[in-house]
Amino acid sequence: MSEMLNGKVNTEVSSDEKCLSTPWFNVVARTWEGSEQPYYVLEQVDFVGILTFTSDNKVVLVKQYRPAVQDFTLELPGGHVDPGETPELAAKRELLEETGFESSDFSLLGRLSPDVGRQANSLWCYLAVNATPAKEHPIIPDEDIEIISVPYDGFIDLCLNGQLYHAPDLAIPLLMMIKKNKVGVKTLLRSIIESQ
Repeated sequence: MSEMLNGKVNTEVSSDEKCLSTPWFNVVARTWEGSEQPYYVLEQVDFVGILTFTSDNKVVLVKQYRPAVQDFTLELPGGHVDPGETPELAAKRELLEETGFESSDFSLLGRLSPDVGRQANSLWCYLAVNATPAKEHPIIPDEDIEIISVPYDGFIDLCLNGQLYHAPDLAIPLLMMIKKNKVGVKTLLRSIIESQ
């Protein structure tokens, strides 16, 4: 919450105080000149999400238990960007580690902010096409993941019926559709708005 000074937002941070530090995130109390109370920010590492199409045009998903929601979730492959690692290398590594698939046709769809109100990290969104099982698949002992491949129509159904509900995983296919088919998306949006 920055203060308005002479009609302009004061964005100059006067202090950042780390309130809590964990291996996964830090909570920082951020204040501005003239602010009455701190604004709390979650500092986390950047992460990647990969919309992956196999060579037979199926979408690769992972199913795993998530303690935060106390449930098994369907998700796109993804994970954290390690220190010193580029987002693209992290995406390729995570795809291989989580699914055993690899792709030589990787492209960056974009960089998103998961939550501009609280989080200070980025989600790097990738598209991998013509993915095939790798000859060698490193086993990650701490990850208990089931790999699921579904046709694209089935993937859309999973999104529509709420079985795939992780917000970043819904943003990535939308970003792909917008970037790869701008005219079609504009026409679709226009027809939806006009029919209301």
